[in-house]
Amino acid sequence: MRVGFYTASHGRAVRGPNHMFDYRLYCLDGAGRIGLADWIQAADDDSAIAQARRARPDAHRCEIWQKNRLVAKLNGQGRFEQTSD
Repeated sequence: MRVGFYTASHGRAVRGPNHMFDYRLYCLDGAGRIGLADWIQAADDDSAIAQARRARPDAHRCEIWQKNRLVAKLNGQGRFEQTSD
């Protein structure tokens, strides 16, 4: 499981108990522009992806971002694919 938080000094921080991280869910329109944006708070990347699936079950083109890091993209088949670091 990947933790979705970067520190300014080095790599990823270790998540403490009951700590949530901020993510953004961007759904794109037919021209590739942001048509919808939602905030997601989650304990880690996997939880953020699960929340995005529940929030937008019918979406076709969405991205999940944590700060300036792309976490996952929704592929054409309606599944989120995690990006590698």
